[in-house]
Amino acid sequence: MTSIGPLPATASGHAPSVRAAERLLSRAHTSVEGLFRAVDVLDKERRAANASPKGRSALAEMDVLRSAVIFTGAGLDATMKRLVNDVGRALIAGGATGARANFESFLKAELAQPKVPDGLRDAILHVHPDQSLLAYFLAARTKASFQGSSDLSSRVRQTLGIPKSAVPDTRLESLDGFFVARNNIVHQMDIEDPSSGSVARIKRSPVQVATDCGEVFAVAGLLIRAAAAVCRKAGV
Repeated sequence: MTSIGPLPATASGHAPSVRAAERLLSRAHTSVEGLFRAVDVLDKERRAANASPKGRSALAEMDVLRSAVIFTGAGLDATMKRLVNDVGRALIAGGATGARANFESFLKAELAQPKVPDGLRDAILHVHPDQSLLAYFLAARTKASFQGSSDLSSRVRQTLGIPKSAVPDTRLESLDGFFVARNNIVHQMDIEDPSSGSVARIKRSPVQVATDCGEVFAVAGLLIRAAAAVCRKAGV
C-alpha cells in the first residue's frame, strides 16, 4: 500500500497552546491516508480488469492523487494558521522575546507607511488597544494561504520566534516542490503547458506524491514541536 507514513510525534511536555494545531494536523493526516487507500483500491481494480497487470494509472487514480495534494495543502494551511494564532497570542502576550520583537517590528513598519492602514488605526483607537493590536497582527500573518518556504519562514517561524536551529531553512525549502505542484493543480488543472493548445496533464506517481505529502506532514510536525519548545522556555 502506498502511504504517507505515520503522523509525526506530538509535542511532549506542557504546551497547551499547540494542542489544537496538533488535532488539525492529525485529522488532515487521516483524510490524506484515506485518499491513498482509495488510490490503491482503484489500482487493484484496474489491474484485475486488464489483460496485463501493467499499465499507466487511470485518470481517476491521478485525480485522487491530485486531491491528496490539495487536502495536504489545506491541512498545512489550517494547522499553521491555528498554530500562529494560538501560540502567537500566548507568546506575545506573555512577553516572549523573539515573538514580541517580531510583533513590534511589524507594527513599526506599518506605522512607517505614508498612510497608516485603517485596520491599524482602528486597533490603536480600540478600548483595549493591546488586544486589538495583537488581533490585527495575527490576522495579517494568517489571512492568506502559505505559498512556499519563505511564507513558512516569515509567517510561522519568525512570528513565533522559533530558532533556525530547530527548523532549518533546508527543511522548509524541501516543501517548495510540493507548493509548485499544489498551485499547478489548483490554478491550472495540472495542465503541462497552459500557454499551449494542449490539455495534457502532468503525470504523478503515487510514490512521489506520497513522499511529497509525507514531507509536508513531517515539517508541520517539526514546526509544532519547535513552537511547543518555545512556549515551555517562555513559561506560557
